[in-house]
Amino acid sequence: MLFAVVGLIGACRKSGCTDPLAYNYNEKVTDDDGTCLYHEVLIETFSGTTDHGGSFGYEYNYDKSFFRWTNELTGEVQEGDYRDLGGEYSGVLELEIDNEKVHTFKSPMGYTVGYFPNDEGTYSLAFGASTESDLKANSSDLYGDYVYFFMSPEGVNGNPLWKEWGLMSFNSNNTLRIADLATGGEGDNPSVPPHYMDSIGLTLPVNADWDPDPEPFRFDPDHSERLLLDSEMGMELTLYGSVSKDHGILVVDVPEEGMGIALRIDEYTVGDLAGEYRTIDVDREGEALYGSVTFHTNGRMDYLYPKQGGQDDEGVIEGLTQVPTVVRNCFFKEDFGEDGEDIYLFFTGDCVIYVVFDDNGEFLSYGMGYRLES
Repeated sequence: MLFAVVGLIGACRKSGCTDPLAYNYNEKVTDDDGTCLYHEVLIETFSGTTDHGGSFGYEYNYDKSFFRWTNELTGEVQEGDYRDLGGEYSGVLELEIDNEKVHTFKSPMGYTVGYFPNDEGTYSLAFGASTESDLKANSSDLYGDYVYFFMSPEGVNGNPLWKEWGLMSFNSNNTLRIADLATGGEGDNPSVPPHYMDSIGLTLPVNADWDPDPEPFRFDPDHSERLLLDSEMGMELTLYGSVSKDHGILVVDVPEEGMGIALRIDEYTVGDLAGEYRTIDVDREGEALYGSVTFHTNGRMDYLYPKQGGQDDEGVIEGLTQVPTVVRNCFFKEDFGEDGEDIYLFFTGDCVIYVVFDDNGEFLSYGMGYRLES
């Protein structure tokens, strides 16, 4: 009987981080195994944009669980307390903006992902770059080829079901060339899913055949985490960045329209995706959820998005495949659900973005997240 009791006690113990001040603290852990991770500084600041367009800044005080959020367009400031959800969602922070509870989290690589309320009574996917990020100092990691996806509930050319994606090449002479493509819905450009790219003969870097007039960009002298782009739209656009030798993320703010998220193209395999991720998902009705996604080396994807007072959104996608094109950080699966949905994922370092379409090529949802430290 004694051995049975000892065995039962041992079975109930769990190793992990037991320090509430660490950002990977798990309240269910009984034995500290030395894996606690801490914020290097107690106060961090970020700036970024959302899928409705419009810049913001926010500050976290990790010692006092205090945040300050600023709308850079209106000057509106909101501040208050936040809490870490803890447990299996440790690292997800819950705060209140415009009397709405929202969620955000920070990657160890120095960027944040979350969702904020917008003027339409729905939610916007948000990205923020650390103000400690220095794009000019890391310019050798900035220059290169990127795949981007334009995230906006308004869609492209006023069609909310049409989503634009494409390729960008940031050149060492501080110019940018873009090849705009599309998938889903109808628009001015042909509908080209990422895995069809070989059929249109596009190679990297993007050349003058696709973009004969490269657009100049410059480093923002007042904000090291930003680039300024003189766009063909006739306005100056701001890009927020987090780049290093391990990852490359650039997010462009298109005021009152949306944001384009660009991930640097490096050589990856399905196995490189493997791990557990914290993610934010926003659907075409503007509903937002935080959740957990796990990728396996065999191309399996498990996802779980808890819903308050409703049935959780959870499931499994089998057979993610790397696209057979120059976009070596893109993976996809067609007809994965009962209704014939398609999913496309783009990856860099510890960051993943994805978009889901129905069997008619119409947008259902998109999301962004980061991989937990292993």
